[in-house]
Amino acid sequence: MNNFVWVGSRQSDINYTKGFFNSSVTLYGDNLHRNYALCKISNRRIDNNTSGELRDKFVLEYIQKISNEDYNSRFMFYDSAWVMEIKELEQFKKCFICLNDFELLDTVRNKIRFKKFVSEQGCFNLVNSCVVDSADLSVETFQNLFDKFGEPLIFQKEVTSGGSGTFLVTKNNTELLAKLAVDKNRYIVSEYVWSNVPLNVHLAVFSNEIIVFPASVQLIELENNCLLYKGGDYFAFNKLSNEHKKELYSCANKLGKILQQSGFRGICGIDALLDENGKLFLMEVNPRFQGSSNILDRALSDYGYDSLVKINYDSFLHKGTEYTNIDLDNFSVDYSCYSLTYNDFGKQFLKEGRLLSKFGCIECENDGLDVEQQIDEQVYLLKLIFNKSIFKKGVAALF
Repeated sequence: MNNFVWVGSRQSDINYTKGFFNSSVTLYGDNLHRNYALCKISNRRIDNNTSGELRDKFVLEYIQKISNEDYNSRFMFYDSAWVMEIKELEQFKKCFICLNDFELLDTVRNKIRFKKFVSEQGCFNLVNSCVVDSADLSVETFQNLFDKFGEPLIFQKEVTSGGSGTFLVTKNNTELLAKLAVDKNRYIVSEYVWSNVPLNVHLAVFSNEIIVFPASVQLIELENNCLLYKGGDYFAFNKLSNEHKKELYSCANKLGKILQQSGFRGICGIDALLDENGKLFLMEVNPRFQGSSNILDRALSDYGYDSLVKINYDSFLHKGTEYTNIDLDNFSVDYSCYSLTYNDFGKQFLKEGRLLSKFGCIECENDGLDVEQQIDEQVYLLKLIFNKSIFKKGVAALF
């Protein structure tokens, strides 16, 4: 009998997976009940985007440990790109489940390659953009880009997660302009879409069908010139017009079929923008679970449905959607979430020990947070869960 193991950033991501996993290896967690949590073992809450070596060593060590203890261990990843990034994991690849073809995965997760991939389909609205190498960035280049796309500009690294590599650039921010020019990256540079509503929708891609789940409005905040994902609000999406909702679902289904024909299977997320004139732009696909997956899972659990990880697993077994029992016409996600990070507000929150009831949340997922341990700047602290809308003009209306 297989011993299923979850590998990802947060232990709370599997709170509503109905005991699918026997153990978990996470960056943030309580280190109890067969959870192996880096934050507890190292006494440090690391930033996954800046402490890759520490993450890689930890994940490798505990996958090896669990595999040695139980030959039947099988590992599912929150983001299977970790298998691509941590080269030493190749030796354990036979123990990993729900992996897509790496070349396809890289095409989908790479912003530049994905933009080329979908533009060739000719059936999606895409924001005006171009590709720039950091080595070619000069004062003249920046000026030409501002002349072409206006101000501000959006600079995105080829591969980003949660917005950590997505920068809002203005002419006056000379320090950021200098940083971008020496970072040795390729960027996709695009115009800024004013008064936009950022959207996200989960897909489950089977061999014979696509499941398009209820969508959410994303909560995006500007921190240190980065546009960072902070949470999702399913209530806010329901306030959009039926026309806009149908358009997003149609776009998601269309893209899901293209991914399906390319051989992709499992759970992924589609990001889109709705501009002030009601035009929908496809932005990107994240071939992994999403930041809001656990509240979608919570809703699925409320209705007695299978969890996303079970659906993900079945899709790779070539089971059809007849194995799922979801009635999407009578299913809604009555939750929103907000992730608190170690920024100025996060530090104030921890220092003052503010009562969570002040924010009206129904649950706090702290994933082993310990205020006495070393905490990296901008790192994830905890997630607040609500049974109400918290969206207001693109950010959380909490504070």
